Amino acid sequence: MAQCIFYIQDIIVAPSYQKQGIGRLVMTHIENYLTNTCSNGATVGLLSAHGKESFYTHYGYVKRDGDVLGLGMCKFISR
Repeated sequence: MAQCIFYIQDIIVAPSYQKQGIGRLVMTHIENYLTNTCSNGATVGLLSAHGKESFYTHYGYVKRDGDVLGLGMCKFISR
């Protein structure tokens, strides 16, 4: 059986609109979509800006410690 993988990146709110619950509203909509759409065993990957990880822990996301799954990697292409 195939597994669905979802990926969240760059939930950014303009500074003039921060601290008004907009980020929470966006994440709540994303979480509702995932709850209603994902099948059992689906994975949600998330890339967070440094220092913003605690925002996502409220939604059940955890930091990867590197022991089981590794820390994750990315590659930036420059031409």
